[in-house]
Amino acid sequence: MRIITRYIFLKTLIPVLAFVFAFLFLWIIYDMFDNFSDFVEAHAPASMIFDFYFQQVPRAIAIGLPVAVLLACLYSLINLSKTSEFVAMQACGVSIVQIGMPYLVIGLLTTGALIALNWEWNPKAVRNRENILNRFRNLRELAQQKRSERNIPKRVQLDGVVYRSKDSLRLWFVYKADIDAMRLRNIEILQMAPSGHDLWKYYAGTLTWKGKDWQMTDVLKVTYDEHGNAAKHEYFEVHHDPVLTETFDQVSSTILSPEVLSVPELKKHLADNSDLTPSRLAPFVTYYYYRLFIGWSCLATTLIALPFAMTASRRDLLAGFSRAITMYFAFLTCVHFFLALGKGNRIPGLWAGTVPVLLFSLIGLLLFIAKSRGWKLSYLLPAKPIPSSFPPNT
Repeated sequence: MRIITRYIFLKTLIPVLAFVFAFLFLWIIYDMFDNFSDFVEAHAPASMIFDFYFQQVPRAIAIGLPVAVLLACLYSLINLSKTSEFVAMQACGVSIVQIGMPYLVIGLLTTGALIALNWEWNPKAVRNRENILNRFRNLRELAQQKRSERNIPKRVQLDGVVYRSKDSLRLWFVYKADIDAMRLRNIEILQMAPSGHDLWKYYAGTLTWKGKDWQMTDVLKVTYDEHGNAAKHEYFEVHHDPVLTETFDQVSSTILSPEVLSVPELKKHLADNSDLTPSRLAPFVTYYYYRLFIGWSCLATTLIALPFAMTASRRDLLAGFSRAITMYFAFLTCVHFFLALGKGNRIPGLWAGTVPVLLFSLIGLLLFIAKSRGWKLSYLLPAKPIPSSFPPNT
């Protein structure tokens, strides 16, 4: 690695880390003020508050990392121009591409980090956030001893859950699902044979997920013969059956919002429910491709920053900075607009999750190529009329 390449790399990487930690700190402070009343009224212990924000770190980093990369690249490039290092590098024969290569490497590294965060950690952080907030509200309610309908904390409950496991040929019918307590109520579990007839059925009052298996209470198991007749009845007050290999996340995934599902969970949900209508699958398809491709937004922001901030003229620094920020906000608007269209089944989910990132990455790449070839980016804007000092012809 050349000395100048290492110099630019470190000059950019350190601001990236600084901006990430600054964003994380500001996000925690803002969120803490937003939920401060719940913490105080619940008399929540410090360990519980620390655990809450520790679990939200992946989500905060995933939100702030593209912005940190953009600001760090702009900060580094503007400093190179202010100290005339950019002019000195070009005078020594260092090309625009060589100067921009360390920034592109940082863009790729942060892209890998963002893809890893959005693969599983970020969705789980979003899912756990509401669960822990519900625990705070429950503690607050117990402390105040108020049971009025207005003050009862809202638990995340889902009604009428139906889950079908194609691998085990089982159907789950759930009257109520308590996401916070990982408990199902009034359940029927039907085991079918490959030929299609029923093998056995569970009727249970509650099923509670214990982390590795299910604990059933008030259980009736009915076993059927090959003709579909009830051949055996068994009653249990408390029962464990290792044959039930489905997890709580799998059973509840059919009605959970796609925003809280990881990439493997989205993929499994789409495979298990491939026979549903396109409109019902559209949000899950959209978020599946969104989580796969949104990580590339770090590289897109790097490509957006490079052509506008790489300038030897100090007068163009502010204009380049404002153009890069404007294009980044246009990118965010495009991402959310396409996401809404995909969730509403207005456009295919593949387009909704990929077009904004690919489009702005391509625009940034073309502008960077134009910059490396010496084309002025002002040529891409409408030319201002040049005032003439001569009087018009009469």
